[in-house]
Parts: sequence; C-alpha cells; structure tokens
Amino acid sequence: MPPTRAMFTLCLVALLAQSVRADPLRLVLGTATPGGGFPAYGAALASAIHEVDPDLIIETQASGGSAENVGLLRAGTVDLALVQGEVA
Repeated sequence: MPPTRAMFTLCLVALLAQSVRADPLRLVLGTATPGGGFPAYGAALASAIHEVDPDLIIETQASGGSAENVGLLRAGTVDLALVQGEVA
C-alpha cells in the first residue's frame, strides 16, 4: 500500500473510532533503526494522526527494520509497523 494511501486509511480509522471511545487510544508503531527513512516517516505519520485526532496516540518504537517488524507484528509486540513491500 503506498504511504499516502496508508496514511489516509489510518486517518479515516481514527476519525471513525473517535465517536466510540472515551479514553485516549495508544498504539505502538514499529519503525527501524534511527537515522533511516522509517523513523522519519513514522514520526510524520504519528504527528499527522495526532493533528486529526489528539485522542489517538501513536508511539513510535525503534526496531531492526522490516524483517524484525514482521516478527513484532506476529508476536503482538507492536500494533502497527512499517515494512518494506518486498518483505511483506
């Protein structure tokens, strides 16, 4: 899924969920090692979602990258993760 499409989808989910929850929702987003593109994209995504819905909190978590993120998703350690298309 292209990044802009993924961001749109997450924002839409945030807007729909806003009407049914009372407490802030915290989600963990697996990114990658500091200094690469995934952490920068993850931070921008978390910021954009926070602007749309301040009660939806996306916490970024550094990881080893795509391969590790797939494992973290399977284990339920993170709620969301950035994964390169070829790995997914």
